[in-house]
Amino acid sequence: MKTSDLIALYRTVTDITNLVGQKIHNAKVPTKDAVTGEVDVPFIWCRFRNDMNWNCQNPPVGDQPMGKMFDVECVSDTMDQAEAVRSAVYSTMGFSGAAGNAKMVLVTIEDQADDYAVRSAPDDSGLFICSLLVQVIGV
Repeated sequence: MKTSDLIALYRTVTDITNLVGQKIHNAKVPTKDAVTGEVDVPFIWCRFRNDMNWNCQNPPVGDQPMGKMFDVECVSDTMDQAEAVRSAVYSTMGFSGAAGNAKMVLVTIEDQADDYAVRSAPDDSGLFICSLLVQVIGV
C-alpha cells in the first residue's frame, strides 16, 4: 500500500472533495500562485510515515507489515475550514474496502502527538493546520 492509495480513498469521499477538490498532495507542499503569492487553500497534505509490524514471533504473513502509518495535514486560511476538512477526513474512520491498488481492512485516525512538527507550511505562513495520524491495516 502506498500514499497514493490513501489519496485515492480521499478522492472518493464527497465531503472531502467538496472542500478541497483535487488538492490532495503526496509529500509535497503546493507552490504559491505566481500572481497572488498565495497558496491555494484548503488542501490536504499526506506522507508515508512508517510500517506497522506484527508484534509476535510467527506473524501470519511472514515479513509483510500489518499496515502503514501516514501523516495527514488539513490546511486552510481559517480554523473553521481546516477543522471542516479534518472532520471530512475523520469520516473515513472505520473504512474497509478497496482504494487505489490496495485492499484496506481498517482505517483508524487520531490526532498527532503534541510534539509533532508540521511539514505542510512554514510557521509564518498564517495558515491553520489540523494534523492527523492515519493508520491503515491491510495490503
